[in-house]
Amino acid sequence: PQLQRPDQVPWRNRLELEDDNLRAALDWAAGGPEHGDEGLEFAAALFWFWVKRGHFSEGRQSLERALALDNQRPSRVRAKALAALEHMMFFSGDYAANRVVNEELLALGRETNNYWAISFALIQQAAMATNTAGAMEEARTLASDAHAAATSAGSEIRTKSPHLSLRER
Repeated sequence: PQLQRPDQVPWRNRLELEDDNLRAALDWAAGGPEHGDEGLEFAAALFWFWVKRGHFSEGRQSLERALALDNQRPSRVRAKALAALEHMMFFSGDYAANRVVNEELLALGRETNNYWAISFALIQQAAMATNTAGAMEEARTLASDAHAAATSAGSEIRTKSPHLSLRER
């Protein structure tokens, strides 16, 4: 959570120093399904570290590996890992794979009434729509729906991204 705060730079640097240990822990968790839950939680927790450092390929690989070992049961941790994975795919330009993961995240969110997951999936769809000619109205609608889901979640989900600025209409 420190990577989302104004004083995040020392925390990013600290994690960067521990990069080899982080990789070793992820490798340990990928050693078998008996560590699936821990590996998924750990990979999901590293989401902002990978994003802030631009380690999209490494993040994607680690998240895909952790999700493959997960027991696939609907959970908040799985939702966070899917959200992180679709973020990695989006910033890597793999929009087709992003759509597939986005659909799973949105379905999981709806199945479990996880408004955070719904909001994250919808804001990602809005970001994708901004990359499509003539889809700005769709992007606005999706962003508005994402905001409504975030409000329902009762959480402070950031409603700004470098690709889409959400404003109250």
